[in-house]
Parts: sequence; structure tokens; C-alpha cells
Amino acid sequence: MMSAQLVSIIVMFVSGIAVGAVIDGTRTIVGQVPHIIFRKMVVLIEWCVWLFLAISTFYLLFLIKGGHWRFVDPLAQIAGIISYELFFQNITRFMGRLIVNILIKPIYYIGHMFVALIRKIIKFIVKLLILLTNPIFKVFEKYLLKNFKSK
Repeated sequence: MMSAQLVSIIVMFVSGIAVGAVIDGTRTIVGQVPHIIFRKMVVLIEWCVWLFLAISTFYLLFLIKGGHWRFVDPLAQIAGIISYELFFQNITRFMGRLIVNILIKPIYYIGHMFVALIRKIIKFIVKLLILLTNPIFKVFEKYLLKNFKSK
């Protein structure tokens, strides 16, 4: 049976890998957003993500060791973050690009095509209504202008 110290080191190492993945994903997603207003909030978003990760890390420590903290725990997490950047970053980014290209972009383009089709249908209906009502307006305009000018 493994000791509680070894389990906490392994858990903190794995949580370091997860922290690295979440921070890398956050920076990648925020970096690809084109809205300028959203980009101004990058620092706030990153602070909120770091705060969430810190709370979840201490919650893990609380679950494993009852809240006891040792110097080895943050070292294990830092080692996990470094190992993520050395070994898992390329794989994770590849999987992220794969998910974006296979799932998200087709859904976006299908939605974009649907909106464009609806706009074209609405423009066609509006032009058809204008074409059909234009002669009626010309008749009214002819008689109404004649009546208003004579008074």
C-alpha cells in the first residue's frame, strides 16, 4: 500500500499537468478571439482561471491529506506543469486543433450558412413585397398628391 505522502505527490504532479493544460488552453482560446473588448479582459480572465485552479488544488489537498500542506506538494505541482510543457503540450494542442477542425468549425460554418440562407430568403421576400406593392403606392401617390396639391 502506498503512503499518503506518495499519493499526494502523484496527485499534485497530475494536477500540475492539468493546471498546465488549462492555462495553455485558456491562453490559446483567448488568443484566438477576435473581439477587442474581450481581449482587454484577458488579464481578468487569466486571474480568475488561476484563482479557480488554486482553489481546486487546495481542495485536492484537503481531500487527500485533510488539508495538511508540505513543501513537496507545490514542488510536485511545478514539476507537473513543467512536464506538461515538455511532453504533453504538443499532443494537447494537436488534439485541440483536431477537435476545433472536426467539431467546432463545421458547426460554425453550418450555422453561418443557415443564417446567410435565412437572410437571402428574407431579402427576397422583402423585394417581392416591394415589387408587388410598388404599383399600388404609385397609384395612391398620384391621386393623393393631386388631392393635397389642389387644396
